[in-house]
Amino acid sequence: MNVCMRIVYALITAGLLLLGGCSSLTVKESWHKTGEPARKYKKLMILAIANDEGRRKLFENVMVDELGRNGVTAMASHTLINDLEKAGKSEIVAAVKAAGADGVITARPVSVGDKTVTQEGVAGAPFGTAASGYMNLAGSKDFLRAMLQTNLYDSETAELVWTATIDTFDAERIARVSRDLAKLLAERLRRDGLL
Repeated sequence: MNVCMRIVYALITAGLLLLGGCSSLTVKESWHKTGEPARKYKKLMILAIANDEGRRKLFENVMVDELGRNGVTAMASHTLINDLEKAGKSEIVAAVKAAGADGVITARPVSVGDKTVTQEGVAGAPFGTAASGYMNLAGSKDFLRAMLQTNLYDSETAELVWTATIDTFDAERIARVSRDLAKLLAERLRRDGLL
């Protein structure tokens, strides 16, 4: 193998490693309350609004774990609210108070499957350069896109103090999205003076 090909393979490998470590999220827009000095939140309750309790629990547990790794104290709402769909407002408020949470982070999908991104390569063609569009695809993978709405509410006033609309290209991988979202929230909430 000549030196040029070794360099090309090394660059491709490095690029793939960098892509593998990238976040699956992009913040489309965000807002936070201004005017008064920002309150620093010490304990957050994570409340995933989902129509599947299993997915809700997975999402909340991964978020709590990853926020903890980022120095943020958080707890999953499912430990106090068994079925969110059946819970009334008073039950949710009581659970937040019982947990001693001073803030509540909610996350919910606002659109799912509006676009599918396909990453593909062509078998036998260097760098996917085959000219025909009908060849077999090697390593073809579709990623489901979704838009998430994430909010931080003050538990004493129930006021919205921070919100973000977030795009993800890997919505089917709940654990990855949850982990990436927790990292993003820790970073953004610190930047905005809320942690």
